[in-house]
Amino acid sequence: MEIDASKGRRANPEMQFLSLTCSAGRVLEGIRAEHSKLNILFTTPDSVEVTEAEASKGNAVHILANRLGINRSEIMAIGDSANDVSMIRYAGLGVAMANAPPEIQDAADYITTGNNNTDGVAETIEKFILQ
Repeated sequence: MEIDASKGRRANPEMQFLSLTCSAGRVLEGIRAEHSKLNILFTTPDSVEVTEAEASKGNAVHILANRLGINRSEIMAIGDSANDVSMIRYAGLGVAMANAPPEIQDAADYITTGNNNTDGVAETIEKFILQ
């Protein structure tokens, strides 16, 4: 992927991504209200991601699955953060880590007993793929 150094953006505007650290929630709510074409997600209590409204992990998995001919029911997605919700919802099996916030766990079909630091992904692979 090419980077357009003069603009600080990737050459493909459909794939633009910005990650920054911020604790000013009110400022972000104002940005959301003024720019409805942006998707603004808190990925940690002090970190926010700002992307184009249609840019999401769920849309990326959908596009890739279509190109590769993979049925949605054959996809497992594992996540623990707000930016993972669309992917968890899209997948045939959506998995949330034990340490994920409640709204992420609510989107999942399965919640691990371990978190991302204590073999939660391995638990999921063993349970659903290697069984």
